[in-house]
Amino acid sequence: MKIGIVAQEGSLLETYLDALGESSLSDAEVALYSASSDHQSASSMYKGRPLPFSAIADVDFADTDLVVVLDNAVVVEAYQSIFESVVCPVIGLQQSLAPLKPELYSGQQPKANTCGVLDAAVSSIQSAIGSVELESLDVKMFCSAESVGQAGVQELAAQTARLLNAQPLENRVFSKQLPFNCFPMSEHQAGRDMEVAFKKEAEQVFKTDAVSSEAIQMPFFHGKTLLVSAVFASSSDAKSFVEQPAGDSSFIKVMNKATDVSHLALTDEDAIAAVAEVRAFEFDDNRVDFWLILEENKVVVHQSLMPLSELLLKNSL
Repeated sequence: MKIGIVAQEGSLLETYLDALGESSLSDAEVALYSASSDHQSASSMYKGRPLPFSAIADVDFADTDLVVVLDNAVVVEAYQSIFESVVCPVIGLQQSLAPLKPELYSGQQPKANTCGVLDAAVSSIQSAIGSVELESLDVKMFCSAESVGQAGVQELAAQTARLLNAQPLENRVFSKQLPFNCFPMSEHQAGRDMEVAFKKEAEQVFKTDAVSSEAIQMPFFHGKTLLVSAVFASSSDAKSFVEQPAGDSSFIKVMNKATDVSHLALTDEDAIAAVAEVRAFEFDDNRVDFWLILEENKVVVHQSLMPLSELLLKNSL
């Protein structure tokens, strides 16, 4: 079988390739495609060897069994006619595939040819609290430089090095100095798109139109931290969550001490997500506040994209 991956260089692609190499699909032929004009100099490591990129504009997907889109909605819209002509399944983040109107992946065999998976923040909240109905949801998202792609990671690294060496900084990705600073992500389009996508998906999952979010750009490289305030439709659901956070989730670790709440602790525990500081609100039996820490690329790949890939290609194994 053949898997075609449309992506940019970066940790999301690396995470998917690492998972693919350890999955039941590890014997598949893998091809990388890029919308970038300098794709000829790009590659990514897979099973210890570099895989080069080809230009997506030159691709015929006729011999491909699965197309995995790890790029953004701008690329999908630009090459929409190509994606719509693909006979095999097309999968990726729901927000990235929005121009193709994808079916939302529910854990079951999708009926549509194009299937999208939830954003890591929404899927992690769902895994923590379950598929319950909420009256409202408010989330503060503390985002790493990676939230705007590999270019953001590279700019944080370059700015940090120049700052520590008392050299003038250059701003290409961010409008202002990132180390050691923070600011609202709504000041640029990527941040506004993130907030809108989160709101749309959360409203769909939790059956409420009372969703609000704010994304704050932070000076760290990877991951995301959420400060969540959820008002449950049922006080019994709220009480159950306080008593047993992430009760039916197999991948979310529960951190019981405030001193454990950090991305470093998450790394030390070799976990991809953790819920912590779960507190019932004193003046509302339906409201619960908690922290949620996640390695968003690993959440997307290990909890959604890889299971969906294996499900769609199981008959080809």
